[in-house]
Amino acid sequence: QNSTWGLWSSTATAENVIPELITMTAEENSIYTSVMSQVEPYAQEMILKFIMGIEPIEKFDEFVNQCKAMGIEKAEQAKQAAYERFKNRQ
Repeated sequence: QNSTWGLWSSTATAENVIPELITMTAEENSIYTSVMSQVEPYAQEMILKFIMGIEPIEKFDEFVNQCKAMGIEKAEQAKQAAYERFKNRQ
């Protein structure tokens, strides 16, 4: 574990982690919360089904398309906008 931490801290990986304390606007937060409250349970269920072999991996594209239909790209845009503001403050 110690050697792994040393390797992690000696790379630029830490610079690419989204900080926990980015702030979304009220509108962004509303969009993100609304979308992710539907996507997260569905995604968790489906990922478990893929891992356990209950759903064949051939249905993965259907899973991705369903996440998109549920609005995951809108949630991603809201989070990205907040992240861009965070980066501009640094």
